[in-house]
Amino acid sequence: MEIANIIKDNMIDNTDIIFVLDKTGSMSDAIDNINIGLKQIMIFLQKHENIRLEKATYGDKNVDGNVWYDFNNYEMDHEQINRFIERIQVTEGGDFPESVYDGICEAF
Repeated sequence: MEIANIIKDNMIDNTDIIFVLDKTGSMSDAIDNINIGLKQIMIFLQKHENIRLEKATYGDKNVDGNVWYDFNNYEMDHEQINRFIERIQVTEGGDFPESVYDGICEAF
């Protein structure tokens, strides 16, 4: 909810936003809460014009193979991002360190 509040308090028109999410097995318990928070964020975003959205998910680069990273550019199609939010599925992850920095760098 804190991220939703930050976006609510600072959101302006003509903003680009990318959601970068950890999809490793350690997140399986948190996915429902992430979905709720992202849907709240989407409500705030609908009140503004020209908001371009992208999403990226990352797993463990060393274990998850070709599915470790996924990216979609939805531009102005907020319904697509809502569908993405509902379909987040975790990957194995396999070892302790997730590829957090790799995922963020890949998204940029």
